[in-house]
Amino acid sequence: MKSGFFGSDAQTVSAQLDSLIDHYAQQGWEFYSLEKVNIQIMPGCIGQMLGQNASYISLDQVIFRQTA
Repeated sequence: MKSGFFGSDAQTVSAQLDSLIDHYAQQGWEFYSLEKVNIQIMPGCIGQMLGQNASYISLDQVIFRQTA
């Protein structure tokens, strides 16, 4: 068992993903992939006037496909 800053976070995320996959598997869905999606955030009017650039956030998306 890992401990420390990364250990507990990794265990939590792993348990959440496992639970999500099990939940959808019971409904006839199959886990397909885990994809990263980058979203561009544009600054508001004042931010643009002050020369701020766009920022980006990255989200993980869980992809399922329906089993036949």
